[in-house]
Amino acid sequence: MAQLTPPADGPQPPSLPCDLGRGFMSCFACAEHPEGPISAETMSLLTELFFDLYKEAFSRLPIEDMPDLHFDPHMSGMCVGLLDPVTNIILNTFSSLSDDVYFGGSFPFGRGRSTLREISRGGREQWYSMVYMSIRILIEFMRTYFRLLSEEQAGRYLLWARGDLALAVLFVEHELYLEHPAIPDPRSPRTRFSFQLAVTEASHPAPDYLAWLSTLWLPQHQLETLAPILIPRNRKLTVDDVRTISSVLRSHGRPPPTTPFFSPPQAPAHHSKDCVDLGDGRIGYTTVVQLPGDYITSLRHHPDIRSMLSHYKQDAIDALPRTRRTQLPAAAGKPCEVDSANCPNGTICLYIRSLKMLLQGTIHGFYLKALAKLSSRHACRFMRAILLAGHCYGPMDPVSNILVTAIWYHRKFPPPPPPSGGPSLEHDMLDTLSILRTECRSLVGLVALFCDTVSDQSFHRTLKSLCHMKCDLSTEVQRHLQSMQRDGSSPNPFSAATAAAQHPQSSALAEFLLSLSPMKLQRLRSLTSPNGTLSDDSLRQIFDIIGGPASAMPEMFPLCDNALFILSRKRSDHAGLRRFIREEIVRLLQKYAYHHPMEPKYELVCICGVEVIGHRQSSYHVNFMAAAAGSRSENTLFFADLSVSFCCPVPQPCTGRCYYGEVSATKIVYPDMIRYFSCDVTSGGTGLPETPLETDYIFADLGRDLKLVKALQRSADEQEAVRRGLYIREEFLHCEDPEWWNDYDVPEWYDEY
Repeated sequence: MAQLTPPADGPQPPSLPCDLGRGFMSCFACAEHPEGPISAETMSLLTELFFDLYKEAFSRLPIEDMPDLHFDPHMSGMCVGLLDPVTNIILNTFSSLSDDVYFGGSFPFGRGRSTLREISRGGREQWYSMVYMSIRILIEFMRTYFRLLSEEQAGRYLLWARGDLALAVLFVEHELYLEHPAIPDPRSPRTRFSFQLAVTEASHPAPDYLAWLSTLWLPQHQLETLAPILIPRNRKLTVDDVRTISSVLRSHGRPPPTTPFFSPPQAPAHHSKDCVDLGDGRIGYTTVVQLPGDYITSLRHHPDIRSMLSHYKQDAIDALPRTRRTQLPAAAGKPCEVDSANCPNGTICLYIRSLKMLLQGTIHGFYLKALAKLSSRHACRFMRAILLAGHCYGPMDPVSNILVTAIWYHRKFPPPPPPSGGPSLEHDMLDTLSILRTECRSLVGLVALFCDTVSDQSFHRTLKSLCHMKCDLSTEVQRHLQSMQRDGSSPNPFSAATAAAQHPQSSALAEFLLSLSPMKLQRLRSLTSPNGTLSDDSLRQIFDIIGGPASAMPEMFPLCDNALFILSRKRSDHAGLRRFIREEIVRLLQKYAYHHPMEPKYELVCICGVEVIGHRQSSYHVNFMAAAAGSRSENTLFFADLSVSFCCPVPQPCTGRCYYGEVSATKIVYPDMIRYFSCDVTSGGTGLPETPLETDYIFADLGRDLKLVKALQRSADEQEAVRRGLYIREEFLHCEDPEWWNDYDVPEWYDEY
C-alpha cells in the first residue's frame, strides 16, 4: 500500500506515468488469498467516501420543510443504482415512502424508526447501516456482474469511481475488454440478475423492489419530468420536487404491463423475451412489450460519462483528495513487471489473475465456435483430435487453428483400433475437465508463441496484449514468418509453443505449421472461416493441403489382463453414460420442438460438456450442439438440465462473467435465468493434475501414450495388491493361531476396504 503525505488541504496522490495505458488501475499485488474478503484499508476508505456522499445527498433534501416524515435507514436510502451516487440515494430515500406520502400538503408519520431530520442530524452513527449495506450491495454486484473480480478489486474500482457503480463497471470494461464500453444495459438479464443477487446477498428487506428500481423503465413524459429535478447536481430540492419524485415512483409500483392497453405509440415498442421458472421443471416465456420511453439510466449525463472514461486515469487521481484520503490503494501506480504469474515476494497480482481468467473464457468460446462448424458425422470423427491436439495458437485465427490442427492430427495420427475385448465407441461426448485442460494448454502455447513472434515482454504485458488482440496472432505471426524468409535460417517459431502446450506431437505440428505457405494459409482460412458447417468438399480440400500419408501405427505397449479389464470397464461405463445422456437430449429436443412450433426442429450433433450436479443419477447439466433440420448454418449451442427435463438455446458464453480458478471454474454455459445465474461456477478448475482424466481412457492410444499405459498398469497393480491383502487377511483369520496376524505388517490402506 502506497503511503502518501497529505498536505494541509488534503492528500495528494503520486503522479502516475502517462504511458501505462489500460490496466494500471487494477494492477497490484495482494498478500492475502485472492478469494479473501476486502482489506480493512480499502473498506475504511470506501466508508469514508460514502459518508461524504450521504452528507452531500442529505444537504440537497428539504428536511426542515418536512420534519415529521419518518424514515427507516435499514430499508431506504441505499446508494444503489446506475445513476450517480447522490441521485441514487435521493431516489432510494423516497422510493419506499411513496405509498405513505399524502399529497394534500402534509407528510404524516410513517412506519420508520426516526424522522428524516433526526437521521440527517445524527450523522455517521445514523448513516452507518445505510453506508455499510450500500457498499456490500455494490461490491456483490461487481463480483456477480464480473466473475473474475475479487472483493478487493471490486472495492478499489468503486473507490476510484467515487462510489459510482456505472462508472466502476466502465473502468473494468475498459481495462479488460473494450476501448469504448457502455454502461450496463438495464434491459439485460445479466444486469437485472446481478442486482437481484447482490441485494439478496446483502440481506436487504426488499431485494426484488430495490433491484427493480435500479433498472426502472419510465415513459418519456416522466423522464422529462424528473430530468430537471435530478440531473442538476447542485440543485436544492423542494417539497414539490419530493412530491413529484414520489408520484412518479408510486405510479410504477410494479413492472410495466406485458400488453399495452391503449393505442400503439408512434415510436416502435421494445420487445423482450424473458424466461420464467414455473416450478416442477416447467419454464415459461413472457414477451414484454414496452411503450416509448427509456430506462432510468437515460437520466445520466452521457457526455460526462464519455469524458470521464477518456480521461479516467486523471479522474481517478482527482477523486482521491475529495474524499480526504491518506492512502492510495495501488502499488505506487506501477504495474507488475514480472516473468511469471506471481509478483515479488510471492504475492499474487490480481490483475494478472483477471487477465488469465479473461483469456481462458475467450478460448473456451473459440472451442465452442469450432464445434459449431462440425456436422454430426464430422463431430464423431474429429472429437478425439480436437480434445488431444486441437490448439488455438498458430498462423491463422484461433478457430481456424483449432480446426486445422485437429484435422491434421486426425489425418497424420489416426485413432488406433480398440484394444482386445473393448467396445468400439463413437467419440462425440466431452467432459468439462478434459476440454478445460486442452484450453489451459492452448493458453500456455499462445503465450509462448506471442513471446517468440511478437514481443518478448513480461508475463503481465503479454497477457494484456493477448486480451486486447483477442488471442488472434495471425497478422503478427505472418509478419514474423516473412521476416524469417528475408533474414535466412531461423529457429522454428512454433517449436516453443507446441512444446510448452504439451502437444502430443509437438515437433511434427511445429514443422507442419512452418511448412504452410501464405497461399495455403489463405486457402485454409477461406475453408474454415465462413459461416456454416464444414462440407465434405471443404474437408477434402483441407486433406489435400495437409497431404502426405498417415504415420505408421506403433505397436501397443504391453498391458496385463487386469489393466485391459480396467480400460474395458471405463469404456463400457462411458458408453452407458453417453447412451443415457443422448436419449435424454433427444427427448428434450422433441419436447422443445413441441413447445416452439415456429422454430426449426433441432437434431443433436455432439455433447460438449457434462457436469454432475448433486448425487442423483439424472442430475446432469449438459451443453450440446444441435443443428437445425435441413440447414447448413452453424450449430446452435444448447443447455440441458436433466434433473428438471429442460433444455433451451444459449448464447456464446459472456467473457465478462467467466471464472477460472485453481479448484473451480465456469465450464458450462447457462441460460440467462435467475435459477442458474448464481450457480454457474462448477467444481474442478485450472489446477488439474497431470494424471489421466476420464476421457484419456476413452480415447486410449496404447501405442503412443506411455503416461496412460503406466497409469493403467499402476491401477492394475493397486487392485492386485488389495486383492492379495484381503486374501492374506482371510487366511490368517481362519488359522489356528490368529495372534500371528498381530505381528504382520498390515497395510495402511486395508481399513478402507
